[in-house]
Amino acid sequence: MFMTNTKERPEIYSLDIETAPMEPTDKPYALEPYRITSGQAEITAVSVWGPEGLVACLNYKIPDFHEQMKSLLNNLSGKEVYAHNAIFDVSFLIAQYGIEIIRPIKWRDTIILNKWLCNGQKAEEIRLSYSLMACASRYCRDHPKLGEFLDLKKQVVTPGEDFEYWLYRNQLDVEITYSIAMYLLDRLKPEIQRGYIVTCNSIVPIAEGYVLGIPINTEVIDEYERAMTGKQKIILSKLDIDGSVITSTKQLSNLLFDTWDLTPQGLTPKGMPSTSAENLLRLHQASNDPRLDMIMDYKKMATMQSKYILGFRRSFSHNQSNRIHGQPKLLSTITGRMTYTTKLFKKNEFQTSIALHQLPRKEKEIKRAMVSPKGYKILYMDFSAQEGRVMAIMAPEPTMIESYNIGIDLHSDLTEDIFGTPYDTIVKANNDGKPDDIVEQRQAGKLTGLSSFYRIGAKALAGKFFITYGYNISISIAQSYLTSFKRKYPGVVRYWTESIRFARRNKYAEAFGGWRYRIHSFDWKGESSAINHPIQGGGSMLTYAAIGIISKRNPENILVSQVHDSLAYFIPEENADENARDLLTYLNNYNYGALLGFDQTVPLIFDGGIGDNFADLKTIVL
Repeated sequence: MFMTNTKERPEIYSLDIETAPMEPTDKPYALEPYRITSGQAEITAVSVWGPEGLVACLNYKIPDFHEQMKSLLNNLSGKEVYAHNAIFDVSFLIAQYGIEIIRPIKWRDTIILNKWLCNGQKAEEIRLSYSLMACASRYCRDHPKLGEFLDLKKQVVTPGEDFEYWLYRNQLDVEITYSIAMYLLDRLKPEIQRGYIVTCNSIVPIAEGYVLGIPINTEVIDEYERAMTGKQKIILSKLDIDGSVITSTKQLSNLLFDTWDLTPQGLTPKGMPSTSAENLLRLHQASNDPRLDMIMDYKKMATMQSKYILGFRRSFSHNQSNRIHGQPKLLSTITGRMTYTTKLFKKNEFQTSIALHQLPRKEKEIKRAMVSPKGYKILYMDFSAQEGRVMAIMAPEPTMIESYNIGIDLHSDLTEDIFGTPYDTIVKANNDGKPDDIVEQRQAGKLTGLSSFYRIGAKALAGKFFITYGYNISISIAQSYLTSFKRKYPGVVRYWTESIRFARRNKYAEAFGGWRYRIHSFDWKGESSAINHPIQGGGSMLTYAAIGIISKRNPENILVSQVHDSLAYFIPEENADENARDLLTYLNNYNYGALLGFDQTVPLIFDGGIGDNFADLKTIVL
């Protein structure tokens, strides 16, 4: 039962749940919150710890367990509640009790708190673990139950078995989680508190989308596979070979360099002719052999089949539905980006989703298969030139600031400086998709601009041109492009120097909200981190901020995907177009600087589209 006391104390608590499959199974249902709705998993115990000790310990054997759980959650409304990997606990609670009872709680995460304090080179070098055992060993060395806790965690007990074990483990977990939270909160400096809270504000909306998942139109997938299979058969017939020859590195090498007698354009680390994508492209350009077009097309289709078509089918088989559920990982990268895990364990058959962050832009059928549920539309929003705008603010670069404020397209503007083509001509060609030579000029200007933010060299830029567009440019030409960039945006060049100087002085690089990356070795890599982190980390913090803002303003919208600079929501179908425009207008006029503690000198805006699937989106015009 929920206990209260009359003593004055901070309203901070910790919570931990235990889960198990409803029936004995070798499947990891106890890790999948969406199994609650299908009756395949259940919450078996929950403990809450507070300033006075154990506040509640409930378990599913109590006759009125769910009613007491609801009472417990209602009593936690408005209070700060810490969990270790809160996405897990919050997702299960949403699946069991609904979003309305979960949303009013101020959810916090001790893993996120840990990363805010430990993100840096040393954490990378030692591959710092954020498991509850590892954190307890680091931060609770004097805890009287540490030894007992570690011994208990080392035991291998199947979820749902040995009830007393899991009940006591639940109590120890929540006590240790509270101790970790108290230890780390004492070390959370005021200047980074706002950013930490902004990050945590995204926990509930991200968890809600995880539980719901993304519906997949299987007919689109089936048709797409049939079309690819037909194209592959034609290619194999024309080349008179078996498909395994193309998908096998050794067999492909023998075909290209022994049977066809082509000249290798690169070698593997072991000195063998390379068949990597880059070297195949170079081989194609050197030989102009049309058979290589077919080889590369076949390989692309084979990748689509293995990574996405088979990925979808494996997900359907395990999920027992046509929905995918990518498990979200907050602050997954050193810059703070969120990622999704597609498998519950490494190298096993329990696949729950596809690699959303790797979706190819040109293969729209995969996105077309990802659809909205009944009663909803998809609202897809992308931060417009996010890294460029953050660079303009951080540098600060006056020409970039002015351009963003008056609506100049920076890519076309830089293209004009590089090639001498009038700005209006470049913009028109980009909008029309022709003529090709002007479009290619803008591609060159765009790639130069985006690459040059991070102090790239001429040789590396030339390599990027080839890998991205298949353009062969000399190092001297690449250098001339870089010179044009530096001449146009001298504030960026100054930023490189100043950001390294700041990091050397403070031993960390800092992004919006106080998101830091600690640096102890200032070699080229360390200096690059000093330059990159404030920009890319700033983008991450803006994305978390937007998630929290939308959740507060439009709680009916369900976040189902966050990839790179984009956010995808399911929004109610009724008045969807009008509501989407209103939300974009609100976001594009929002003062993110006031929220994250910086001077917002340029507008930070979203572009958006709305539709029934992720491919066919109607642009939202404001």
